[in-house]
Amino acid sequence: MDIPILISLAVLLIIAGAEMYCLFLADRKCRSRPPLTAVIPVFPDSSDLEAALDRTSELILRGSCPIERVLLIDYGADEAAVALCKAFCADFPEASSIKPDELEKILAETFAKSEKM
Repeated sequence: MDIPILISLAVLLIIAGAEMYCLFLADRKCRSRPPLTAVIPVFPDSSDLEAALDRTSELILRGSCPIERVLLIDYGADEAAVALCKAFCADFPEASSIKPDELEKILAETFAKSEKM
């Protein structure tokens, strides 16, 4: 065999190996990412709340982002925003609407370290 044919064969094998890695192994590495908590602040004049909830629901349903929990933080939301949040929480059990002081408690519990001696 000629040297150019051997080089071409080696290059094709490297490319095929890279494709196999991308198709099978890299996808598993993406799935092994730690789960995320999405935090969405809800203000009295949240004009983009519906778009944020739609985008978050799209990410959850598509499964492209490992969102484990959605926290909707109520900073004095109006009735329309509260209704949107309740509907979102009804559709997604991982979502909850909380007050800012509850957020501190949740974060303290989530990131608390237990020291073992």
